Amino acid sequence: MVVPVASLGFMISVMYCGIDFSQVTYSKAALIVFYILLLLGNAFIFWGFNKYSELVEKNNLWERENLQQQIKYEGYKQIEAANNRYKQLMHDFNHYILTISELAQNNKISEMENMIGDLTKEFEQIEIMEYSNNPILNTILSDYKAKTEKKGVLYEVFVEPCFNVEYVDSMDLVAMIGNILSNALEAAEKSNEKCITVKMFMQNDGRFSIIKVENTYSGEIISEEDRIVTTKMDKSKHGIGLLSSNAAAEKYNGYLHSSWSKQRFKNVLVLQNRNV
Repeated sequence: MVVPVASLGFMISVMYCGIDFSQVTYSKAALIVFYILLLLGNAFIFWGFNKYSELVEKNNLWERENLQQQIKYEGYKQIEAANNRYKQLMHDFNHYILTISELAQNNKISEMENMIGDLTKEFEQIEIMEYSNNPILNTILSDYKAKTEKKGVLYEVFVEPCFNVEYVDSMDLVAMIGNILSNALEAAEKSNEKCITVKMFMQNDGRFSIIKVENTYSGEIISEEDRIVTTKMDKSKHGIGLLSSNAAAEKYNGYLHSSWSKQRFKNVLVLQNRNV
């Protein structure tokens, strides 16, 4: 605002400073020309500033979308890798059984015990529970079951038998549920009760898929206009998880609603099944 205010002050000051232009017409004409240029310059400054603001906003939006896509892709790669390891292990399971049987017949008890131990460790690392008919969803929920066990967090999951997310893109599913569970685990791990409850069910005759994730937390949650404000140092990256989940939900005419009270935090993800 300094330039337009100074320009306006300069123009008014010249009018009242007592300069006599009656004898110098060229100076008067030059002053008028410079006035016009000054006005055009101010207009150009405002236009340039608006364009710069738009570019900055677009750049911030691009960086945020790029970070969201990176989070979705990294999460999807982890889930896909776990799913592929499980499929490979199940594919080779018959070979393991035959080998163990041959070792038993040849009384090679030590080798048999070692192979059974190694096989058990493999299953423990990538154990996938059958929570639903969706393999990606099963992998996500199983992955966090293993993570919560390592962190000492109670993890309870209920998935309604008719629960359906087949209409949701795999990467969107990983982004939405993965981000929510990641935040829930981080908060629950630091709480006193250390508990996460997951419920998934259908509503309105299968038109809506509802995902509720409730977790315990300790401390105080800071919010502005119903929006959670992260207290972490790197605010440019943290807090993007819930934004990414909500953005993905909007693709399915849905939304993510967060609420909290009495040291319990609840995320409710609502998705609309357009195929019904």
